[in-house]
Amino acid sequence: MKIESLGKYLLNAYGIFLILVFIFTNFQFWQTIIWGSYPLILLLKSSPESIIYIEINFGLYGISIICVLAQGMILYYVGNIIRKLLQKHNPKDLEVSLSTSNRKIDPDIESKIEEAWNKVVKEAQEKGKVCYNGLSYRLNYLKESGKKIILDFATVEFKTRNGVKKIPGYFDLPEEFFVKGCFADGTVKTSDGYYLMIELSGKSMNENDTDLLGGIMETNFGMKTGQDIFDSLYAELEEEGGIHRKEIKKSYLRSVFLTYRTNVAFYFEVTLNIPLIELLERGIKDQDVKSLKGFSREEYLKVLKNHKSPSKHFVAEILDI
Repeated sequence: MKIESLGKYLLNAYGIFLILVFIFTNFQFWQTIIWGSYPLILLLKSSPESIIYIEINFGLYGISIICVLAQGMILYYVGNIIRKLLQKHNPKDLEVSLSTSNRKIDPDIESKIEEAWNKVVKEAQEKGKVCYNGLSYRLNYLKESGKKIILDFATVEFKTRNGVKKIPGYFDLPEEFFVKGCFADGTVKTSDGYYLMIELSGKSMNENDTDLLGGIMETNFGMKTGQDIFDSLYAELEEEGGIHRKEIKKSYLRSVFLTYRTNVAFYFEVTLNIPLIELLERGIKDQDVKSLKGFSREEYLKVLKNHKSPSKHFVAEILDI
């Protein structure tokens, strides 16, 4: 009986083929398996009497391929920067407009939002958490025009941006169906070199234990100028950290990116003109926040890199203050 060795080069080529298929199929595992089986079927048909012997351990190699594909999915959602905003943008760089939503609607998914939201509310009430419907902004599009960043927003209800994610099949839809609800958060550095984060009380729908200062971009702010985007962050800094606007030495928009939960993050970097101790002495008024914490740069990067949210891993990669 003839024994053929594929060799490590052919096997590695097959691994690269799987990764390319994974990207081509918009990161769908099942479609990748289907397409990935075709070369094996052709190989078996071309040599039906042969036993195909692979010198590399298939189990370990298979696990490594799965890990690469999983990392590819994370990179797609976390690193899928809507435009490459890895510079320092101020309010004057941003041109803002407000329109009707351009989100594509899947009738089957949309018909289940109300039921999904009711379940979210019931679960929140049972756990004693605060959960309410309201309006927030979503991003229709972002584009660059010279040195300007053009952003068009629309509104979306909380129940849609939250409830739709509970419906099976939503995350399999193309990007034009994504809710793209906006939130603003950022790295905040005190005058004495500490990096701020908040420890959450568990009373909100935020499932993280520790998070960056920031929150959903709600419609209590108009959306007419670039300053309105900055103001949405400043309001969160005051609410969650007791930070007044006059205590912000400098701030800039560092990046806008699509998260793995299909929301749009407006990530800022902010430097304060007050020390950590002064902020800690003020106390916290926001019931969703248990405490304000300060970290050294090394500690802060460690928290970000070990955080359960992949978005924080991305922040650690681009941190520039």
